[in-house]
Amino acid sequence: MLQSIAEEHPHVLDDPNVQVIFEEFGDNALIFDVYFWVLSVGERGARQIRSDIRFSVNRAFAEHDLVIAFPKRDVHLDGTLHLETVNG
Repeated sequence: MLQSIAEEHPHVLDDPNVQVIFEEFGDNALIFDVYFWVLSVGERGARQIRSDIRFSVNRAFAEHDLVIAFPKRDVHLDGTLHLETVNG
């Protein structure tokens, strides 16, 4: 999926080929790197292309019911603690 999304962008070059590397297992993620070449005038154009591809990945994930699992954080409060209100 990642490779085809990058290949479909009109500004991504065919040569060299798009390459997807499964980099590692994260704490709460599978980490992939996507390598592609573009013809761009300046950093702004390259940033826009990267943004376009990220939006396409996000859309594809949603279409396939893939969700990014963010870590859950629990907050435990001590019920014996009393907070005072300060009026200013």
